[in-house]
Amino acid sequence: MTPKETKKLEKFLFYVLSRRPDEFGLLPDAQGYVNIKTLLQALHEEAGWKHIRQANINAVLLMRQPPAIELNANGIRACQREQMPPIELTDKLPKLLYISIRRRAHRVINTKGVYPGALPHILLSPDAAMARRLGLRIDNEPVQLTVQTASAIDAGTSFRKFGEHLYLADFLAPDTFSGPPLPKEQPETVTPRPKQPPQRSETPGSYFPDLKADPGESLSNKQRHRRGDTNWKKNRRLARKEKERQRR
Repeated sequence: MTPKETKKLEKFLFYVLSRRPDEFGLLPDAQGYVNIKTLLQALHEEAGWKHIRQANINAVLLMRQPPAIELNANGIRACQREQMPPIELTDKLPKLLYISIRRRAHRVINTKGVYPGALPHILLSPDAAMARRLGLRIDNEPVQLTVQTASAIDAGTSFRKFGEHLYLADFLAPDTFSGPPLPKEQPETVTPRPKQPPQRSETPGSYFPDLKADPGESLSNKQRHRRGDTNWKKNRRLARKEKERQRR
């Protein structure tokens, strides 16, 4: 980035972190820090800032001394935050608020309600588009729920307001929100066991005689016949040799 572009990024980050984090769906912690990964997600949702990486933010910190922005291990904040809107209780709630959840949590939430996740509060918005924007940070296809605030208050939910775009809640009971129907449960399918191929002999075509059996009993009739032929020929040769010896 050029020095001019770095200066422009510094002004934009200062606006986001010191004045209107709610406008970008960001909730700072008690010390004013915003998770750096979440900040980058928010920046990439804005036209003209999709290319920003943490290295560009580090360049902003080096440009001015003392810097207008500071980092800790996982977060980033503006050094001056006097103009940031406070988190406050309010009696003027919209009739409907919106929240997006992960698809895999839809079935559980539908029966047990919504509890805070990574953040200490549940983030809701009066703007359905903002709620979807927050949901896309945790799921490619989030499930959007519509919260009836009057029913939620009757169920014991406490709401607080942060800026113009975010509301915080501590809990949402199952009967205080509505959403799309649950997907049909897929029946469990039993995978058939693969058929075992017939075991083949390690030495196909080989014959292994039973060493414990009687040698005579292990021979077939054909083998016995061949043995008899062999003995007869042998005896005849011996007799012929004996006659020749006597003639000498």
